[in-house]
Amino acid sequence: MTPATGKVYLIGAGPGDPGLITVKGLEKLKQADVVVYDRLINDDLLSYCREGCERVFVGKESGYHPVEQELITDILIRKSRLGLVVARLKGGNPFVFGRGSEEAIALKEAGIDFEIIPGITSGLSAPIYSGIPITHRGLVTQCVLITAHESPDKPGTQVEWDKLARLKNTALVIYMGASRIENICKELIRHGADPSTPAAVIENGTLPKQRTITGQLDNIAGMFKANGFHAPAIIMISPTVAMREQLLWYESQPLFGKRVVLVGDALDIDRLRAMIYDMGGEALELSSTGQDQPPNVLPGHELSGVESNLGDGGTFPQVIHYRFDGLKEDVLPAITAQREPADITVGPRPEVLKDIRENGAHIFIFSHSSAVEYFFDNLGYHDAVGVLKHGMLVAMNYAAANSLVDRNIHNVIVPADGGVKDVRTLLLKHFRDSEL
Repeated sequence: MTPATGKVYLIGAGPGDPGLITVKGLEKLKQADVVVYDRLINDDLLSYCREGCERVFVGKESGYHPVEQELITDILIRKSRLGLVVARLKGGNPFVFGRGSEEAIALKEAGIDFEIIPGITSGLSAPIYSGIPITHRGLVTQCVLITAHESPDKPGTQVEWDKLARLKNTALVIYMGASRIENICKELIRHGADPSTPAAVIENGTLPKQRTITGQLDNIAGMFKANGFHAPAIIMISPTVAMREQLLWYESQPLFGKRVVLVGDALDIDRLRAMIYDMGGEALELSSTGQDQPPNVLPGHELSGVESNLGDGGTFPQVIHYRFDGLKEDVLPAITAQREPADITVGPRPEVLKDIRENGAHIFIFSHSSAVEYFFDNLGYHDAVGVLKHGMLVAMNYAAANSLVDRNIHNVIVPADGGVKDVRTLLLKHFRDSEL
């Protein structure tokens, strides 16, 4: 008996900010039996997978392709032929430099039912998150999307730099150009582009670790190198780059660049995560279970006001970037390439614990006393104390605060009513009044 054929959804996950996936894309992600996902999708999106959903990691980066494109297509075909609903989750838009059309053609030829759900492409979103318009009346009337990373099978480049250099009133948006930025700029100038044309590079666009540098066509490559920029990055060459200071919004959010550890039940974390993202922060999540006893303050336990150890003088390093292990043939079936841990919904994720230990955070928010216990149990007492002494500590009720005090952690802040709105008010006041 031939098994029923499932369906594959080619879903654009957006540029990085998990809030930028489309409503339809998120709906199909929640329904999927299997999710096949790339390196640049935000892991937060995987928390929406239903219980029992198989997560298959097939990410690539420059020079490192643990799962070749042919195997990715084979996974999609084989899983769907088992009668499963497959979500192929790709960064940005699958039909903009995402090889989505190749996968769709292969599915069509194999007789597999599929649907394409467009996403927001990074080239049209990263500049906007940096305060740079794609077009502007009277200044830029057209936009060209360009890939600097072409197929090695081509006899030569298909990018006509000579023609692009002569375009006026145009925004050039260049994908995958980090390793070639110097050659790109030289090539455009050689073919007649004005060296003083405003230029920008946006690294990790739409994420709390986003960085932007602006300059001119003749010096942006040097600035890129001097500031230690790297992929993923969007290069934009356009008169509208000069408007960035006037339209800057995302990087001026109160928690932009701040790392916030959220510890609590899944429902607590969902509410807090939305608030942290809205304020421009980066949320690191440790989901626990358990409820507090009725709030009370133990005798002799003093809780601080808005003072904390955040200004201790130390700064935390950049967010670490994890290298993916690719195929795990000794553990999983040969058809499956899955990122460890196999089930991200069970227990704390090892990479998150490792990140917190090595890089710390600016803010720690505990939703209840069991969350405090969970945090110390998973990091160990020594490491937990080590990272907490450099952060602003927020307990959403007195039971959580008492649990910290019991462990000799005293610089704890308790919001007025312990709700998400009160936490937001507290953070706004602290970071607007602070030089940090």
